[in-house]
Amino acid sequence: LQLITSSVEKKMWKLTELKEFCIRYQYIQPVDADGQLLALLNLFHCLGFYVYFNLSECKEQWICTDATFLYKEMSKVLSVQYSPENESLAPELRIFKEKGVIPEAVSEVLFQRLGIDADIPTRWLLEALVHVGIAAKVVKETKMHFFIPTVLPERN
Repeated sequence: LQLITSSVEKKMWKLTELKEFCIRYQYIQPVDADGQLLALLNLFHCLGFYVYFNLSECKEQWICTDATFLYKEMSKVLSVQYSPENESLAPELRIFKEKGVIPEAVSEVLFQRLGIDADIPTRWLLEALVHVGIAAKVVKETKMHFFIPTVLPERN
């Protein structure tokens, strides 16, 4: 399965899509397909091939079948700390760089400006950053924000 999925362009799969794919190509049997798929996903995640988090906060579960691809995209968020400070910086990027906060309402625009691959669902990526301890959720005036302290500039 890992060899097959690594050879296709698609890197982000909905859990339901990957299950159908695995049944079609007989990597798992239709009987207890969910249990078999979860066992495979947990194994491939532990081996570092796939990235699979059971993020209950998301409507749909996603799997990244190329861990390097996902880590590269996550690093784009963290690299904001190294972007030059100037007036031409987009407002969303400037606020993120200064405060380390991504308001959920502007997260899609911000991720587009950062060049994050459009196939990665914005909310899933934010929740994954929380899951791995890079970000923290903050509710401010009933709106969800994500705080990523590593992008904050150093203070002397």
